[in-house]
Amino acid sequence: MSKPDIDRWAETGGMGVEEVFDAIGVGLAKDYDRGILTWGFCDRVANDLFGVLVQTEFSGQCDLFWQFYLAFDCSEMKPTEAESDALAREEIAKFLSSLAAADPNLKSR
Repeated sequence: MSKPDIDRWAETGGMGVEEVFDAIGVGLAKDYDRGILTWGFCDRVANDLFGVLVQTEFSGQCDLFWQFYLAFDCSEMKPTEAESDALAREEIAKFLSSLAAADPNLKSR
């Protein structure tokens, strides 16, 4: 994943860069919550996307992406992947619940 990928997705979808990051974060969070994606996969993608975000020199808001990213970032400090997964699942559940509370059309499951 690279800055040109994000730029292309934004252009193709008629969205801003922040909307692309937010959409990716929400989509990955939902699939992780459903058990479709693993902690290791989401952690790697979150870190890769963070790198792309830094490359974009982006100064706008992508709060939904940051909530996804931080759920995995804070879970990296646990001694085992099982503990990391448990903490990330808690954080993602809170994140998705807050989305559903803010907009009932964004059901977490």
